[in-house]
Amino acid sequence: MDVRLVTSPSHRNAGVTPMTASFSKQTQAALLSPKASSAPVRPTTGSFFGVPRSDGVVIAETDEDLSRLDPDELFVRFTVAQVKALATRLRTEAEAKQEELRLMVGERYRDLLEASSSIIDMSSSSQGVLDSIREMKETCAGHPNRRLHAETRPSTEADSQLKGLQSLAAHLKLLLDCPEHFWKLLEARKYLDAAWLFLIAIVVHQALVEEDEEDGWAQQGIDVLERFPLIQRQWDIINSFKAQISHKATQSLREVQTVQDTMNAIISLVLLDSRSLSDTLGELLAQRTKSIQAFFSSSNKNEIQENGEAESPENKRTRSQRVRDAKRIFRQAIDLLAETVHTVRSIYSTSSDSSHSTIQSLLVEIQSDADESLISTRKVLNALPSASLLDLYLPPSIKSYTHFIDTTGPSFQISPAFVSSKLETWFKKGLDAFNSRSKYWIDMLDSATDVEKVRISVLTSPSLQHLSTQEKEILTRYIGETCNNRVTAIWKDAFVALHVSFEEALTKAVGIIAQSGHETQL
Repeated sequence: MDVRLVTSPSHRNAGVTPMTASFSKQTQAALLSPKASSAPVRPTTGSFFGVPRSDGVVIAETDEDLSRLDPDELFVRFTVAQVKALATRLRTEAEAKQEELRLMVGERYRDLLEASSSIIDMSSSSQGVLDSIREMKETCAGHPNRRLHAETRPSTEADSQLKGLQSLAAHLKLLLDCPEHFWKLLEARKYLDAAWLFLIAIVVHQALVEEDEEDGWAQQGIDVLERFPLIQRQWDIINSFKAQISHKATQSLREVQTVQDTMNAIISLVLLDSRSLSDTLGELLAQRTKSIQAFFSSSNKNEIQENGEAESPENKRTRSQRVRDAKRIFRQAIDLLAETVHTVRSIYSTSSDSSHSTIQSLLVEIQSDADESLISTRKVLNALPSASLLDLYLPPSIKSYTHFIDTTGPSFQISPAFVSSKLETWFKKGLDAFNSRSKYWIDMLDSATDVEKVRISVLTSPSLQHLSTQEKEILTRYIGETCNNRVTAIWKDAFVALHVSFEEALTKAVGIIAQSGHETQL
C-alpha cells in the first residue's frame, strides 16, 4: 500500500481514527529510514487500512482486559468473528457474576434485617442482666454479714444440671461452627459432606427449639430462645447454605471429573432436595448438554489460524499449529461425550452380579449407617474443629443420626431400560451437535495429510474405550464422513486451481504462437 494515500493531505480521509493516523506515520517513518531496506517486513493478515488485526489466538491467550477496551478499538484490532466470540464469552461471565451477586445481596440484606432485631434482643437481655446484678447488690448491701447454712442439693441433681448445660453448650457450638465449615467444604468441593452437615444442623436446631419433650430444656428451667436469641439468627444463616450447596453441586455436574466426585454431588442433591434417581439422571445429562454447548461456542473456527505461503518456514510452523489445535479440539469434544457416557453407566447401570446400581448400593449403605459407608455423622463431626467437645457432650441421638432414605419407594427405583433410553437419546443429540460443528474445525486444514492425521488421532483416543461397539461405529462414521468431505473439497479446490492454471498457460501459449505467426508473415 502506498503510504501517501493515507498520510498525504490531499488523500487523507476525514474519518481516519487517531490510531490509524499514528500507525501510518510509524509506517512512513519505517519506510524512509535507512534501515528499512535491510529489515524484513513481516506480513500481517486481515489488515484494515494498514492497521494489523490480531488473530484468534490472541483473545484466548492475552492477559489484557479486553472488556475495558473501546468498541471502535476492538473492531480495529480483531475481526468480526473474534469480536462475536469475545462478546459471547463476556456475556457468559456477566451472567455468572450476576447470579453470584443476587445470592450475595439476598443473603446480606436478610442478615442486615435480622441483625437489627437480634441486636435489640441482645440489648434487652444485657440490660436485664445488669438490672438483676444491681438488685442483687442492693439486696446484699441491706443485710448484715452472716453465715448462711443453705440446704445443699443432692449431687445427682447438680450433676444432671451440669450435664444439661454442657449439652446445651455443645449444641450451640456446633451451630456456631457450621457456617465457617460450610465455606471450607464448598471451597474443597466436598458437597456431600456439606449436605450431611446441613442435615445435622437441622437436627441440632430442632433439639434446641423443641419444647414438648419430657426431657427438654424447659424441664431444666432454661428458655433457650429467650436466653439465646443468637440461635435463631445463626439458624437463618445456616439455612441459607442449602441453596448454595445445591447450586454448587449442580454446577459441578457440568465438569468432567471422577465418577466418585460426580456421584457425591448427585447424592447431595438426593439428600437436600429429596430428588429421585431418575430426576438426578436427567439433571446430569442436562448439565453436560450445557457444558457441550459452551465448549462448541468457545471452540470456533477462529481458534485455528489460517496459513499463508506454503514455502515459508513460519507458515510451516503455523500449519503444524493448526493441526495440533484441530487434534485438541476434536479430542476434547470426543472426551466430553465419551466421559459422560462412562459416568452415567458407572453410576446408574446395574452389574451382572447385583440388582442394584452403584448409587443405589451406596444409598443403602448410608441408610444402614455401616462403618464402611461413604458418609456418616461421626465422620462429619470428627472433621469439625471442636470434634472432641462434641463427642463428649452431644447426646447419642445426634451422634448416631442417619438421614432417612426410602430405599423401597418409587423415587429410589430406576430401571436399566430407562437409563439406556435416556443415554442413547442424549448421545445421539451430542453427536448431531458435534457433527454440525466439526466441519468448521476441519475446514481450516488445507492438506489431505493433515486431515488424515486428525482422523487417526481422534479414533485412537483412550476415552473411546468407554463406548459400546455400536456407539464406536456411529462415532467412526460421523468422523469419517466429516474427514472425507473435507478431503474431497481439498481435491476439488486443487483441480480447480490446476484447471485455471492450465487455462492461463494454454491461453498464453496460443497468444505467443499467434504472435509468432503474425511476425513470420510480416
